[in-house]
Amino acid sequence: MIGLLARLLGTAAVVALVLATPLAYGRLVADSKIDSELQQQLGDGSYAYSVQVDLDFPPEYFHIRKLQAIGTVAGIQGNSVRVLQLTPDEVHEIAQLYWVKRLEPFAGPKP
Repeated sequence: MIGLLARLLGTAAVVALVLATPLAYGRLVADSKIDSELQQQLGDGSYAYSVQVDLDFPPEYFHIRKLQAIGTVAGIQGNSVRVLQLTPDEVHEIAQLYWVKRLEPFAGPKP
């Protein structure tokens, strides 16, 4: 009986560790994903920011939906997603997503 309980607790601990690892990783590296220019802009007191979220792969439905839940997705180009109307906290929330490679300021379409 004790052996079964120990195995169940061990399995639960491994599952908890596996589920927590992406969150912990995201928090540890979030600041390094934010472009230095965007870092400076985040301290200027503005309410809304527009960012380009770069991924290592073409975004899929899951990624777009997650970003849309945080801000306003304004378009996709290659491996990048433009997200508008973000607060500084929301920018940091996106940076914590383990599948995000980099965040840069997005000024609008280039002529």
